[in-house]
Amino acid sequence: MRVMYDYGLVEKLEEAGAVKVEAHILHRYSDGEIIATRPASNWSMKSFGLPWYAIHRADYHQVLFEEAIRLGVDMRLHCNISSIDCGSSTVVLDTGEQICADVIVGADGLWSITRGQILEDQASPTETGDLAYRAVIPRSQVEGLNDPCLEPLLAGGASRFWLGPGGLCVLYYVRKESLFNVALVRPDELLPGVYTSHGDIQELRDTVKDWDPRLKAIISCIDGEVSKWKLLQMSELKSWTRGCTVLVGDSCHPTLPYLAQGAAMAVEDGAVLGALLGHLVKSPVIDPTTRHSHVPAVLSLYESLRKSRTTRSVQAAAQIKTMYQLKDGAESEARDRTLGGIDWCEWSGKCEWKWGNVQFLRELWGFDSVAEANDVFHNWVGSMDRE
Repeated sequence: MRVMYDYGLVEKLEEAGAVKVEAHILHRYSDGEIIATRPASNWSMKSFGLPWYAIHRADYHQVLFEEAIRLGVDMRLHCNISSIDCGSSTVVLDTGEQICADVIVGADGLWSITRGQILEDQASPTETGDLAYRAVIPRSQVEGLNDPCLEPLLAGGASRFWLGPGGLCVLYYVRKESLFNVALVRPDELLPGVYTSHGDIQELRDTVKDWDPRLKAIISCIDGEVSKWKLLQMSELKSWTRGCTVLVGDSCHPTLPYLAQGAAMAVEDGAVLGALLGHLVKSPVIDPTTRHSHVPAVLSLYESLRKSRTTRSVQAAAQIKTMYQLKDGAESEARDRTLGGIDWCEWSGKCEWKWGNVQFLRELWGFDSVAEANDVFHNWVGSMDRE
């Protein structure tokens, strides 16, 4: 959210349907009993000066797209890339057209073509054994059940997580609380190499047949299309840059969804890269006739700033997956006691689980990535000036 505030886009996000989240609530899968409540917007506002929002990804994309157009970006869609020449900073489309640029930014996701051009050995995603069902449910359909037991869930203000053995269900509002967004994680039964598929509603319902009756009631309202996505992971890359070509987002640090920071890390990448390149263009210290020769060094600065932070985020998401999916027994009971006893005002708190580690969350959410980039660039230019 800090980047969105810096860009002046928070009001547009709200107009697009972003919902302020006041709490993240963990429920026991079988009976819905609350395990722990982690404060969100009010707590983060007091702690970091920033609230917590949830937004439908399509709405988020639309806001960013419209802002890019307003700023004069020449947006070309439906262009399939055939190859990238990092040495000459040239992209070749499947039509044969060649596009040359000062910088090539590979924001092309998990199956990045750019990544394969930067690295000599192609790094490929691997399967985790989990898949996620995704669906949306109109609030009106849930209200139509006229079930008093559902009123606390309909009240809004919280993202809710049902923790089960080998599974997880997440429920939160989007689009001004008119839609529930649902994500259900379960063991992967798709064939190897099949990464997305149309989902079976009955299979989804059967997955939660022994879960909280309130959750089953909400899931019963799904009557439209559902999709399932294989959850994938990838080892840390040895490099994100080559010449004037650079990676951002899922192309270089894909993460599992359990920390809910994948989009946030990608947006930070873009903001940091933009800040550094903007400083390079405007710097009075650097001779304009040699400016382009400094692009690889600036891209290396970007990588040095982002790599360790995003790696910590990826590793935390993997650890939280384990926390969410513990089997019934002594270990899950100990988890529940630990999370239920967290003091959210204790800044030095070091819970073993990153979900409840206040010190880790403070570093994650309270960090100003652009301010750090500004300082690092000016120190770098200053060292050049002293030479």
